[in-house]
Amino acid sequence: TEVRLRDLATGKEKTIPAGSTVMGMSPQISPDGFLVAYRDSVAGQFKTFVAPTGSLIGREICQDCRILDFYAGSKFALARVDPNQLVRLDLASGETRPVLLLKNGTVLDAALAPDDRWVVYLSGRPDGRAAISIAPVGATAASDSDGILIADDDHFLGSPKWSPNGNIIYYLSSGDGRCCIWARRLDPASKKPAGEAFGVMHVHEGSFRI
Repeated sequence: TEVRLRDLATGKEKTIPAGSTVMGMSPQISPDGFLVAYRDSVAGQFKTFVAPTGSLIGREICQDCRILDFYAGSKFALARVDPNQLVRLDLASGETRPVLLLKNGTVLDAALAPDDRWVVYLSGRPDGRAAISIAPVGATAASDSDGILIADDDHFLGSPKWSPNGNIIYYLSSGDGRCCIWARRLDPASKKPAGEAFGVMHVHEGSFRI
């Protein structure tokens, strides 16, 4: 497997050399397009690297963390350092600040709001259900009780993302029998759901699957 960067204006691609042989590299690109993070296998252990998009050489950031998103300005990253914990990671110093700590469940995916003041996260619960929630990003770590529930299902949920204005959450769900794109509008101030979930793209016919 490999990580490729495609210039959408020219169509040209760059390939970052990698040693991984599994589909677990989890590439993430920063909002300003200057950095890309990815995981690679080195001597049998997965490590996380960050590389400028103009370079093909990545710098090792950590061994036990996984970068899920970047803060605006690309000086900090949102990283999972434990199955139940998210932190703000200083890419220069390696220092961390707690963002989210769950007592019940594990963090599977997460994304920062455009203003960096909120985080949407996908969690796996002890009862086997999956949930998508929103929590504030503050000086101390948010917990389970701070979560604002967006979706909860015993079917597949995945890939929660913010709209550019921060007022809609998009995600994947197989609750209607096929994996489709769904969304939920939010109150701009409180980020609580404003209305029911609605389908954005349904894929129920043909061989195409998300």
